[in-house]
Amino acid sequence: MKEPAQERQSRRVLYRVLQALYSYPLSRDKVGPLVDLRFDSEAMETAFASLRKVLARVTDWDAFIVGLNVEYTRLFEGPGFLPAPPYASYYLNGERLMGPETVAARRTYLKEGVAARQRGQTPDDHIALELAFMAHLSDKIAEALDKGDDERCRDLRDVQKHFLRDHLLPWVPVFCLKVAAATPHEFFIELSRLTLACLEGDQECLAGDRGEVSRVTTG
Repeated sequence: MKEPAQERQSRRVLYRVLQALYSYPLSRDKVGPLVDLRFDSEAMETAFASLRKVLARVTDWDAFIVGLNVEYTRLFEGPGFLPAPPYASYYLNGERLMGPETVAARRTYLKEGVAARQRGQTPDDHIALELAFMAHLSDKIAEALDKGDDERCRDLRDVQKHFLRDHLLPWVPVFCLKVAAATPHEFFIELSRLTLACLEGDQECLAGDRGEVSRVTTG
C-alpha cells in the first residue's frame, strides 16, 4: 500500500477524536488532552490547528465543559427543534429519522462484525456511530498491514471508501454547514470545519491511487 505510515496513523487518531467529540456527554477527559495532540501528517495537523487554538484559550475548564454540553444538547439532541440533526436519515429521507439510511448503516456494520454499542438507544446513522465505524476500519487496515496481508487491506480500504462515499459524504457536508450556521460557539464551528476537512482528505486518500478523486461539494 502506498499510504505512508504517518498518514495512516493520523487517520486512525482523527476518526477516534471526531467520534468522541460527537458523542454525548463531552468531558474534560475527552476534550482536554486535545490541546497537546499533534499529528505527524501535515494535512491533518493543519486541519486540527484551529480547534486546538480554541481549546488553548480555555481558562475555566469546568465552565467550558458545561457550556459545551449545553450547546451540544441544543444543536443535536433537543428537546424541541434541532438546528443540526446528526442523523443521515434526516438529510436523505425527507427529514424523517430511522429511514433506509439507518438500516443500510446497520447492515454494513454487521457485515463487518460490528454492532453499535448504543444499539436501541441511538440510531445507527448517527454521525458518531458512522465515524466510529470508519475508525474501526482504519484500525483493521493497520492490523492487516502489520501482518503483511495486502489482500485484506485492499478489501478493507474498499469497504471504507464505499462507506465514506455512500454513507457519510451524501449528508455530512450539509450537516457541517448547518452546525456552523447555527452556533456562536467557536468549538462547534471549528469541529464542523475539521469534520469536513477530514472527510475531504480521506476521500482523496482512499481514491487517490486510482485517480478517482471527486472533491466534496457543499453548495
